[in-house]
Amino acid sequence: MALFLIVSSFLTILILLLLSVNGFLLHLESVNLARHVYCALPVVIFSMFSHTMTIFYFIGTGKQVKEIVRERSLPPDLLEETRRLKREVFPAATCAIVAVMATFIIGGGVHVGMIPWYLHMILALLAVTASAWAFVREARNIYRNVLLAERVETLAGFRKP
Repeated sequence: MALFLIVSSFLTILILLLLSVNGFLLHLESVNLARHVYCALPVVIFSMFSHTMTIFYFIGTGKQVKEIVRERSLPPDLLEETRRLKREVFPAATCAIVAVMATFIIGGGVHVGMIPWYLHMILALLAVTASAWAFVREARNIYRNVLLAERVETLAGFRKP
């Protein structure tokens, strides 16, 4: 699961970047508008899915660690470690989700001629940047979370050292 989340988060950056380039080329009149619009919805859904699943991964593993720590009377600093990992991931993942959603919504305004295209392009670059920031935090902390889970399982006697 951890590897899937890291890969999907990385793919999110790539497909958002490709969609942004596609949108920029649209204004040079070398790309079809319909293709850009039809590609945007699955890209947005995939991006939101990727970051949301990462958030749920940390909620689930944090709950599991909390239960094991309490049942086995393990050191409480293990709980603080899961909280710290969540505090680092949740704001970045949420920011990426909001940036992608805002870009998509503003894109609708551009499509009907109510909003200038350059505002959509600025938001698209922001969405790519926010997704890259989220990827760095997610990948680093998923790795740390896996190590923490292994440590908790070892201390609880579920795994041999």
